[in-house]
Amino acid sequence: MKTVKWKGCLGPWAIALTLLAALAAAPAPAADVETIVDPGVDGEERFEAVRNAAELGAEAVEPLAVHLDEEDVVIRRAARQALETIVHHAGRPDADEERRAVAAALAECLDEEYTVAVRREALYLLAWCGDHREVDAIAPLLEDPELADAACYALVPNPSRASVRALVNALDRVEDEASRTSIIHALAQKANAAAKPLTGSD
Repeated sequence: MKTVKWKGCLGPWAIALTLLAALAAAPAPAADVETIVDPGVDGEERFEAVRNAAELGAEAVEPLAVHLDEEDVVIRRAARQALETIVHHAGRPDADEERRAVAAALAECLDEEYTVAVRREALYLLAWCGDHREVDAIAPLLEDPELADAACYALVPNPSRASVRALVNALDRVEDEASRTSIIHALAQKANAAAKPLTGSD
């Protein structure tokens, strides 16, 4: 009976299996802001950086946010997607400290030094992670016709009494009809969710 020499046959398979195991165990490519927003970066490399953006945390919020008004749609979308990844990751259970840090960084992007486009996107993202701490930064924008609707969007899911007061108080000051309509609609949505407990000491 002829003996089969398995050693020679298994050699290539053993190498292939070893390589697959190494790839599976390899850590995910590191993400960095520069890779996400640099126009010269390869598309696949940018995609991987965006996909792993959660690890960048609150420190990357402002450097990414300034690209939310980029003319280059690829860069603009990559920055937005990276920020969404950071925000949603920070909103996971038992990560309140990280969520608060991300929300605070987004609130800083509401300052007048940033463009309307940047502030609008920051408001949309705050809808996912903001609480009573961000209301003071959001409330003044209810009086800006360009940002009132986005400010309402940020305040509707905000689980604080302060968010309700900000909307009510804005009705006494806001004259723009479209802005008033947005505020009234936001208050109606708050009323519909009144069964949920409000939080926040103020």
